[in-house]
Amino acid sequence: MYHILYVDDEKVLLDIGKLYLERHSQISVDTITSAREALALLDSTLYDAVVSDYQMPEMDGISFLKEVRKRFGNIPFILFTGRGREEVVIEAIDNGADFYVQKGGQSLPQFAELAHKITVAVQRRQALDALVRNEKDFESLVEYIPDAIYISDGERFIYVNTAFVRMVGAVSSDQLTGMSIYDRIHPDYHALIHRRVHLIHVEGKPSGLKDLVYLKTDGTPVDVESSAVPFQFHGQGAGLVILRDISIKKRAQEELRKLYGELENRVAGRTAELSQTQEAYRKANEKLNLLSSITRHDINNQITLLWGYLARLRKNLPDPASNEDLQKSITAAQNISSIIRFTKEYERIGVNAPVWQDLRILVDTAAAKVSPGTVRIKNDISSGTGIYADSLVIKVFYNLMDNAVRYGGKITTIRFMVEECDGDHIVVCEDDGDGIAAADKERIFERGFGRNTGMGLFLAREILSITGIIICETGVSGNGARFEIVVPKHAYQVNVNNHE
Repeated sequence: MYHILYVDDEKVLLDIGKLYLERHSQISVDTITSAREALALLDSTLYDAVVSDYQMPEMDGISFLKEVRKRFGNIPFILFTGRGREEVVIEAIDNGADFYVQKGGQSLPQFAELAHKITVAVQRRQALDALVRNEKDFESLVEYIPDAIYISDGERFIYVNTAFVRMVGAVSSDQLTGMSIYDRIHPDYHALIHRRVHLIHVEGKPSGLKDLVYLKTDGTPVDVESSAVPFQFHGQGAGLVILRDISIKKRAQEELRKLYGELENRVAGRTAELSQTQEAYRKANEKLNLLSSITRHDINNQITLLWGYLARLRKNLPDPASNEDLQKSITAAQNISSIIRFTKEYERIGVNAPVWQDLRILVDTAAAKVSPGTVRIKNDISSGTGIYADSLVIKVFYNLMDNAVRYGGKITTIRFMVEECDGDHIVVCEDDGDGIAAADKERIFERGFGRNTGMGLFLAREILSITGIIICETGVSGNGARFEIVVPKHAYQVNVNNHE
């Protein structure tokens, strides 16, 4: 289990990040909103890695990184920063950050990348710590690491592992040992490597570089990402460099850019053909829906007939409750009816184009359809707040309120509001009821889970996903449920009534 410290002055983002990261079976997360408080916590608690935002009051992410390196050495440090901050990224790498991850946009992909970077950084550091503790076993251990590794005195290779020999196409390690490191690095990057050598061998600081080009022995370029740390090798000061070949990744990205360019050109010149295709798709979809509707109607007729026979059997049997086969038949008929109702709802998702809708009106309209009893529904969403979503999105809000009333236990109030986080907007539905058990926070969105039909929250997630909106439950069990609907920038508007 990797124990990490996550620092950000945005409490909502910390909560969402903790939720997503702890889905990863190897990660547990402590959160804190201040870099200065984080330093105090690092003094008393052992962590495997630190994740930090950049823009924070009192102490920003770079200043925090410098202090961490000064006081706590080479603990893995990942900068989690917004887009458009390339200069911050460069400064972070120069000061020893292991990785950076850009935040903003959809939560799931960005936290998946962050979890991956945490795992890689911690595993690398564990491997390096093992090397320091067991220098006599250095070569045998490094040979099992898939990344290319070499050790230099700042000018020449003094050790290379098999993966590095393979990466540069050498015959053996003897061919490289003693060779100038610059012979295997593209000339365009020599000045950058001079700077890194000074950082490692003079200042004693680690260094990470995202894009470098090394050279095979035949001159073929190899794209790599790299990290380097000061290292003691056989009692002498040296630099240990870890390389990962990203040539295939770079080529794939280039091919994708080329493919996207070609697709854009084709789309630009074939608007009329696209329109015809869309019309053909619409007609085909209408036919499929008609076929589905007819089939569902016929099945419903047969189910009605089945219910009639079952009712007759129940009436004629002396003790129908004791007849196991009859009870199983009734249960099967009920399940078939539930499935048919589900298909009717599901086939409507995405049939019509998404539209802009007033969030406050959606909540009020859905609330009018719910039977809340003594539960108070409070709508704190401003009028004119717009969401771009499937026309069935009202079912999402109805289902959240209906579930809260049905299963909230001690619930007295349901509240709707909007919060902002890194350019995205979060529509919050929270209550003061019993809440959701931690083990069920994801399962409640699975089809069939629950005490009723088990379809409501599954359909809610499907409806929202049409326009890239995600929903998750972040409440604390026993203190009420809290559903967060994360709306990306393209699907949110302040004054929906003026939208054209």
